[in-house]
Amino acid sequence: LFRRLQLLGVELQSRSRLPGIALALSAGAFGGSCFAVSKLYPDEQQGIAFAWTQAFGVAMWLVMLTAVALAADASSLFAASRGGEAKASSFVLGQLGGVRSIAPLGLGQGTVLAITNITTIVAAMSPVGIGVTQPVREAGHCLAVLIGILTFREYGEPDCRFVSLLSALTALNITGIVVLIVCGTAPS
Repeated sequence: LFRRLQLLGVELQSRSRLPGIALALSAGAFGGSCFAVSKLYPDEQQGIAFAWTQAFGVAMWLVMLTAVALAADASSLFAASRGGEAKASSFVLGQLGGVRSIAPLGLGQGTVLAITNITTIVAAMSPVGIGVTQPVREAGHCLAVLIGILTFREYGEPDCRFVSLLSALTALNITGIVVLIVCGTAPS
């Protein structure tokens, strides 16, 4: 994968970015397909009922994954405190130092994500359908990329060629979204 990405012109400073790239690709695959399962529900259980069961599923998995990470941290902390050679893990516990200052941002982002998921589900169950709703939702990521590049300089100082290509692709994406909204509907 590392070599293929280099051949595609993706510059990686080290192999340490590979797990992040793999997880990003996984998130894209799962994120693009997570609402398809809703079509397996009976008609009377579509819409809001699905939104709440999905929200419960997400909450359950987040709690379980956080508990596992906390247990790993606690175990390594215990081993390190008993004079073991292992260094204490800080996957969760080490991240809580500035929690008071970032808590409002995290709660706000969680609220936005929850509203995004619920409105996506309800829109997908409407006559607009999943084929229009999901691409419209995902198009919002174009905005996130533009903000990250132009405002926060996530990839360094953007050059004119890069910004021009990104703007052209964003315009193409937005045009496709407009066509989906105007012409696309769920089958009757």
